[in-house]
Amino acid sequence: MSHFIVFAKTDPDAGARGVSAVLVERDRPGLTIEPLPGTLGTRGLQHGHLTFRDVLVPAANRLGEEGQGLSLIERGMEVSRVFVAASSLGTAEQALALSVARANDRVTFGRPIGARQSIQRYLAEMAADVYALRTMLEDAAAKLDAGLRIPIEASACKLFGSEAVCRVTDRALLVFGGIGFTRKYPVERMLRDARANVVEEGPPTIQHFVIARTLLDGGALQGPSIFEPA
Repeated sequence: MSHFIVFAKTDPDAGARGVSAVLVERDRPGLTIEPLPGTLGTRGLQHGHLTFRDVLVPAANRLGEEGQGLSLIERGMEVSRVFVAASSLGTAEQALALSVARANDRVTFGRPIGARQSIQRYLAEMAADVYALRTMLEDAAAKLDAGLRIPIEASACKLFGSEAVCRVTDRALLVFGGIGFTRKYPVERMLRDARANVVEEGPPTIQHFVIARTLLDGGALQGPSIFEPA
């Protein structure tokens, strides 16, 4: 990564309107990066703590107008939250596929474990979560492509997606049983990786706040209801 987008107070007395976005090069004098401790999952990614000491940045590096930082954050978060939900969907889809294969291949007491109703229930619940998240994402992505602002849809996708992928990977571990807790199969890694989606781009409480605040301020889901006549 060669550049960072930094949101900083350019007018401390203006509250939220005093935040601006600035592009800062990685090699700017005064900018240091300290590695953070290892994470529970997503170990292929790197995170760092940025420290700024007398870092001088030209005004030309400002993104947008002065004071537009919060608006840029909100717009960027809408897209990013949909991306997080898409990541949740990919993990959930793969966990479901692995679980179906395991249910067909694993034989105990003369029958595949998929013949047992307890396993069938796990698979059905996983499929329902995958289908619901996929449908939500298709709707949100289409609205983003149309250039619409979607604070409710984006937060709803992120909220539901992070909860759904945790449920799906939990059930995948139940389908695999004890062997799934080992690294012989990718289920244990997927279960750990899924937890990052819960806190990335804001924990559930933030998504609840965004959805409720938008509704109370007069916002609504974009587009007509499927129950309304055309």
